[in-house]
Amino acid sequence: MKRKETCQVKSELVPLSLCGQKMLFLNGDLVMLRLQRQGMAGDLGRASEAHTDLIPDVYEGGMKLWECSRDLVTFLSAGEPLEGRHVLELGCGAALPAVFCLLRGAASVTVQDYNREVIDHLTVPNLRLNVPESRLAGCRALSGDWAALADRLRAEPGRPRAHLVLTSETIYRRASWPRLLDAVDAGLADGGTALVAAKTFYFGVGGGTRAFEQAVLEDGRFSSEVVFSTKQGLVSSARVDRCPFTALAVDEFDDRSGYRRTIGLRGNRPRDYPCNKNNRGVGVAHDRRYPTHEESMFWSKDKHRSKDHKSHKSSSKDKDRHSSSSKSDRDKDKDRHRDKDRDKDRHRDKDRDKDKDKHRDKDKHRDKDKHGDGKHRDKHREDKDKPRPVEPKEEPKEEPMDDFKINTDSADDFKIKSELDEEPMDTAESSPAASADQSAADDSQDFTDGDDEPRPLVIKEDPESEDDAPLSARVKPKPSKADYESEEDVPLSARIKPKPKAKRKAADTDDEYDAKPTKKVKKESVKRTPAKTETLSPTKKKKKEEEEREVWKWWEEEKVNDGVKWRTLEHKGVLLAPPYEPLPGHVKFYYDGKEMRLSEEAEEIATFYAKMLDHDYTTKEVFNKNFFHDWRKAMTEKEREKITHLKKCDFTKMAAWFKEKTEERKNMSKEEKKALKEKNEEITKEYGFCMLDGHKEKIGNFRAEPPGLFRGRGEHPKQGKVKRRIQPEDIIINIGKEAKVPEPPAGHKWKEVRHDNSVTWLASWTENIQGQIKYVMLNAASRLKGEKDWQKYETARRLNKSVDKIRESYRDDFKSKEMRIRQRAVAMYFIDKLALRAGNEKDEDQADTVGCCSLRVEHITLQEELNGKQYVVVFDFLGKDSIRYYNEVAVEKRVFKNLQLFMENKSPGDDLFDRLNTGILNKHLNEQMEGLTAKVFRTFNASRTLQEQLDLLTEEDMTVNEKILAYNRANRAVAILCNHQRAVPKTFDKSMENLMKKIADKKEALEEAEKAYKAAKRASKNGGSVKERTVAEQKRKAVERTRDQLNKLELSATDKEENKEIALGTSKLNYLDPRISVAWCKKWDVPIEKVYNKTQRDKFRWAIDMAGPDFVF
Repeated sequence: MKRKETCQVKSELVPLSLCGQKMLFLNGDLVMLRLQRQGMAGDLGRASEAHTDLIPDVYEGGMKLWECSRDLVTFLSAGEPLEGRHVLELGCGAALPAVFCLLRGAASVTVQDYNREVIDHLTVPNLRLNVPESRLAGCRALSGDWAALADRLRAEPGRPRAHLVLTSETIYRRASWPRLLDAVDAGLADGGTALVAAKTFYFGVGGGTRAFEQAVLEDGRFSSEVVFSTKQGLVSSARVDRCPFTALAVDEFDDRSGYRRTIGLRGNRPRDYPCNKNNRGVGVAHDRRYPTHEESMFWSKDKHRSKDHKSHKSSSKDKDRHSSSSKSDRDKDKDRHRDKDRDKDRHRDKDRDKDKDKHRDKDKHRDKDKHGDGKHRDKHREDKDKPRPVEPKEEPKEEPMDDFKINTDSADDFKIKSELDEEPMDTAESSPAASADQSAADDSQDFTDGDDEPRPLVIKEDPESEDDAPLSARVKPKPSKADYESEEDVPLSARIKPKPKAKRKAADTDDEYDAKPTKKVKKESVKRTPAKTETLSPTKKKKKEEEEREVWKWWEEEKVNDGVKWRTLEHKGVLLAPPYEPLPGHVKFYYDGKEMRLSEEAEEIATFYAKMLDHDYTTKEVFNKNFFHDWRKAMTEKEREKITHLKKCDFTKMAAWFKEKTEERKNMSKEEKKALKEKNEEITKEYGFCMLDGHKEKIGNFRAEPPGLFRGRGEHPKQGKVKRRIQPEDIIINIGKEAKVPEPPAGHKWKEVRHDNSVTWLASWTENIQGQIKYVMLNAASRLKGEKDWQKYETARRLNKSVDKIRESYRDDFKSKEMRIRQRAVAMYFIDKLALRAGNEKDEDQADTVGCCSLRVEHITLQEELNGKQYVVVFDFLGKDSIRYYNEVAVEKRVFKNLQLFMENKSPGDDLFDRLNTGILNKHLNEQMEGLTAKVFRTFNASRTLQEQLDLLTEEDMTVNEKILAYNRANRAVAILCNHQRAVPKTFDKSMENLMKKIADKKEALEEAEKAYKAAKRASKNGGSVKERTVAEQKRKAVERTRDQLNKLELSATDKEENKEIALGTSKLNYLDPRISVAWCKKWDVPIEKVYNKTQRDKFRWAIDMAGPDFVF
């Protein structure tokens, strides 16, 4: 039969060459956009408007061509021939594996996805684009839930079962496992193989291959094993057993994230299970946004299991009965079978995964979720708006499955539009109505039995619109890691104290170790465990009460008039650096091998260099050149004549002396340390506080900068220059008129004394390197700083209400006839969607760092098609602090065309926005909304991202540790958005090594605890004494405690690994509205101490007092 011609248009078609097979696939993003414009998107429209890959229970990510599918195809291509095989793909989406199987000779393929729109407009068209009509005759497409799918497959005894079941990233949520296993059991032929691609652990959600393998073994119907691993996306070692329970594990390697461990799993093989050369297993996984240890596994059907394996779990006998081939028995006991599965699953997983409600309440948790992270594209996310059970609700009916055969005889061909502005394409064959007609024409059975009732969905409160989600949320960033050198950035899970578990009934715990089937028990609603209250000692309690009494709740007082920052102000001035103390006589300086005595001023500057001798700075040419230039200016005439080359200078004796002094300070006695501490406290008490409007406030930086060598941020061209000593004559004092002016040191006077209550600084001076003014300011916890923060975040919240109008305005300006307006519009688009800094013009003596307005042509590359995305802009430049910003962003077509226009006839060094600067941009923004600047956009996008991520990632039945990991992940998403990177700490490898050793030791301890509990439990049965039953209960608690400790250690390892290159503290302190975090803590019963340390809690005291659990940004 001649194949129909298909309109292949660049705007929606993506060529794909994989394993020697050339294919053509639709771009799901553009298909979704077209459907939206035609009013045919249905549930997919909500996801598109929210810029997310998944809305649980609504859209399950089917429009994306996930890389797991590519890896799955790669493995299949190296395996046994697929000729004559029947294949079932669950959660198919673009159906890449299904297409590949058909092209390689599979007899038939059945594809399933949750969303009908995905089947109609992506899956079926992709099959038609690649597979000859003659090969599609025996294929069919299904949509709906796995539970209904299993019923349908069991109701078709005459249809051949699948030799091969394929699925990927579908085990991220434990609640879905029973129905997924049931669907596989219903669709897989005896001796068949199911191949699953997934990650080792989906933190914040609870699923993963490790726990899933255990669940497979407990289920009793399948066996599993992991036998393959890879690095850098390439196979480095493999062992594939040609028997029905092989599998593949994959660990991603990202060239920006470094080496990642490969973890292998081995399942228990049935002793008498025969090998089958026609079966093989594979699993592949990827997550380039948040790389995690990834594994994949599969299970193999075994209807002739050994006696030992049958009794592996208490439920296997019951399951075998229900998996009988008798159709009448199965239909008769269908509902009872499903209830028992849920009950058994609840008993198995109760202690391990805390999914009681998930496993029992079908109305709340559907099993069709595709693994997704919404804005950040890493595909593991749960529904943020799960309704809380207020009153018992009637369980909905099973969801109907939409079923239709792929009609190859229809005269109406589906077409793809070439431009978005053209007429809507003809979708007669793939529309729901047409599909129903086709089903009738082809005598295809209807899952709904004539009732076209839509799927029952859980009624949920609509989340806030995600229109404002930045585009960079969809870019593959560096993996993010926690800061081990800064207190506020230490992974919070590492500081979490074990939370005591609620006591459970004996019947609940016995199931985990007892081989007998358990009785069905009444459902219990999940209750929140209130945060643990810390018991303070009398001394600490008294101190805390005194601190609370001293707290000034300025936010409850009447606001001071605009422009007036304070009424009265008293302080002690600035603490100057101590005078220089010359080196002792035995510490020598050598020039050209000869000892040389330096003048006091020259010697002091030489000591600055000596202290940095082992630092990387002294290897840099610019640093050495600047230092030597300034040092020579401080030398005497005689010294300048002799010292002409820095390389001939020997600072090693000086450096050794300073190291010796450092060691002496480290080895001070307790009494010496105590005396030094008391001295510093006295200085802080005198200079570190001021009286502001009658209240005692802490000063942030009361010390003047000591002299030294300038380092600067990033590759600063002035690094190495000498910072001179600050004298009283350089300093301006700002103080109240009625206050006593602080006395300058003897023989000196202040440069000026002011009484300006319209500013917030207490003193200022101008430094000599860049001519910048330095200020003595109040501490971050002060009223003046708090008011400024509060105002900043309120402005960002006002932008939240006006942003739609502003976006509409700059999108209209994309088509302006004036070049300057077009450039301003595109710059606003980047600042809004990518959270770029505005960027100021730099002098030649400043670091060459850029922002949006100062981008040059060399900083961007335009690609009409890249990695399956169209209209891609590749950014590559040095941002603030000389941190590289690299991002591949798919933009709107008009933005892409405008950028091409801006770059015409320009050289690489020319400005991209040559008719725009930050002043022009901010003036326009202020006209759009009072107080709006480019930085407000950055704050708005950061806070909005945190709010959305917390809503999506947090689940009520998570432990405190899991909630903290979810918070860190949301914070990390913001840090990636804002490009807050850092170097991997030098102690990271050693720290991880120690942590992994602790995990290994804890696993051994858990095994020992479980053995001890089983022995004690056996002794306590059959009339055991009270003492024996008490011992058994103690052993049970020991198992729980050890398991919790192991879980906490593993979560901590995940957190550390993912945070090693991302600085979470910068965004947390400067860009995230603290009321979001406070409200989240109060709503989910997470101690605020787990999110903010003491200093941060002081800084955000106003937010802690002000925000309630219902606050929304």
